[in-house]
Amino acid sequence: MQQKCDGSIVQLFDILFPALEKETIWCPDNSEIVQDGVAPSNLFEGAKSRMTKIRNTTHRKRCIRLDFPGHAHELTFSCYKSLPLLSQEVYCKILGVAIEMARGKHRFDLWAYVFMPEHVHLLIHPRDEIYSISHILQTIKQSTARKAIYYLRRNDPSGLHLLATGQKYSPYHFWQDGGGYDRNIIATETLILAVNYIHANPVRKGLAKSPDDWMWSSAREWSGGVGPVHIDLQNFPIK
Repeated sequence: MQQKCDGSIVQLFDILFPALEKETIWCPDNSEIVQDGVAPSNLFEGAKSRMTKIRNTTHRKRCIRLDFPGHAHELTFSCYKSLPLLSQEVYCKILGVAIEMARGKHRFDLWAYVFMPEHVHLLIHPRDEIYSISHILQTIKQSTARKAIYYLRRNDPSGLHLLATGQKYSPYHFWQDGGGYDRNIIATETLILAVNYIHANPVRKGLAKSPDDWMWSSAREWSGGVGPVHIDLQNFPIK
């Protein structure tokens, strides 16, 4: 069982990153994003045929983003080479702050999340009719990568080799290339299933006995407790 959260993750940054300088960290999101399932009849013309084509493709590196008003998005993205980078608390805290920053900048509700050692699941709901999941992910990923690499350079330079790409202009990656997974959801019943799926990840992997035991998850807050990253339950469409 993991340790309990001991306070606001935002406070960590005054200590770890007092003079963080901007640096160019390549953070891929060539993502334009993926809808999984059948398109509702009111979507724009052609969406269903495009999704059918995607579903029938056995190997796909890109995902198509469908930024439709009122839709929630179930997102998954992975650490570089599926390394268990998020097994270290400092990187989870960095990611948590990045999500908080992105939520303020891009105006979305965070309804569920889990940080697994090598990947992340989020369930978000943009509040504005016009939004970009690509931009939301770019904000989260770039901020996390920049601060994580800064932390490694200051505290564990030998660990940088794990993130090395061998490329001159993007020598280190924190996140795996590609847009990850993005599923549009509009039905309340499907949202509830997605929340349960996200929270059950640590249990399925044998990392926790119950969802509430996993620290970097919204499961505890859904159960009436407090988690490390606040979620917007007041806006969840429970009927």
